[in-house]
Amino acid sequence: MSMIQGNLNIKLLSDEKIYTIQRKHLISIAFPLASYALIAIIFIVTFIIIISRLFPVISPLSFIDAALLLLSFLVVFDMFIIMNWFYQFYVVTNKRILHIHFFKTQGKHFEEVFVAAGTEIKISRVASNLIYGIFNVEDIYIEFRQQDREAPFIIRAPDHPEKLEEILDEIATNHEKER
Repeated sequence: MSMIQGNLNIKLLSDEKIYTIQRKHLISIAFPLASYALIAIIFIVTFIIIISRLFPVISPLSFIDAALLLLSFLVVFDMFIIMNWFYQFYVVTNKRILHIHFFKTQGKHFEEVFVAAGTEIKISRVASNLIYGIFNVEDIYIEFRQQDREAPFIIRAPDHPEKLEEILDEIATNHEKER
């Protein structure tokens, strides 16, 4: 974790300590990768069928070229999904919750929510679909009072949602004790 912390270049506040640094769960990239592969295979097969019906005498190199072109698109989409997952972090400290996303075209996306003394929060876990529910990959919704933040802060498909919920509960109870 200290290696990731050093690479993220997070400036900690006074008396702030990091509880966890997590990425999204690995299963969250499996479905987009599989769907892109399925779409590419369908396009390749459809292209071969259409071309072979329209042009009975055609060079086999055109089939190879078309297949390689579609496979290159598949590789580009797959690399985008993997890089998007790899450079996205959720950092939970005793004073704030950070969402850091480095893989954007315009630089680093940084969203933070301060959990100060007196802040009432409600934490809930919800599976976003049936497959995530089977694998216990749940989104964590952190709801604040209406005056503090209208929309809930959502940690999407973290790697260990139970551990993260326990940490957030501990932070919330510690802040209640400080009041």
